[in-house]
Amino acid sequence: KIMLCDDDAEKRHYLQLLLAGYEGFELVGVFGEGEAAVAAAPALLPDVVLMDLDLPGISGIEATRQLKAVLPAIHVVIYTVYEDDDRIFDALSAGASGYLLKKTPPAQLTEAVQEVLVGGAALSPGIAHRILGHFSCKASKSQPALDELEREILKCLAAGIPIKSIVPKVAVPEGEVKERLRRVYGKLREERG
Repeated sequence: KIMLCDDDAEKRHYLQLLLAGYEGFELVGVFGEGEAAVAAAPALLPDVVLMDLDLPGISGIEATRQLKAVLPAIHVVIYTVYEDDDRIFDALSAGASGYLLKKTPPAQLTEAVQEVLVGGAALSPGIAHRILGHFSCKASKSQPALDELEREILKCLAAGIPIKSIVPKVAVPEGEVKERLRRVYGKLREERG
């Protein structure tokens, strides 16, 4: 079950058409503002929410925080044009399971939805690169935040390699790759307080 929250009517229509044509996805709600999505979620019980950041009323980051407070198991994937570090880290710290740019090709968007449903992370390559760069900066200040495996996984994601293809490169099971990504998100949450 998927819910959309985007203030751009044209983008909502595009996403509705894309997701309706994908077997196994059920679109349960479409909203143009965060408050409405948060209010409807407990009745609709979506598995995944595609959330824009720039919304009227509360932001997508605040809507994500509120959704996670009410439905902790829900997966929120940020779907936005914004690539700045503050928004990326604030969204992941609020509990988002992923961060995709609106220029993400349709096939990668549907793969990302499937990925978060099985416990993975959905990151556009540029976003993974920014996270890696952020932690590399910390490491250079003698505060290593990522271990070698976490760095290697982020490097692969930054290169556009899907999780299933990362597994043989890092020689650990897929579940371990996903767990390491969850740890990276956790480290961002701790840092952002």
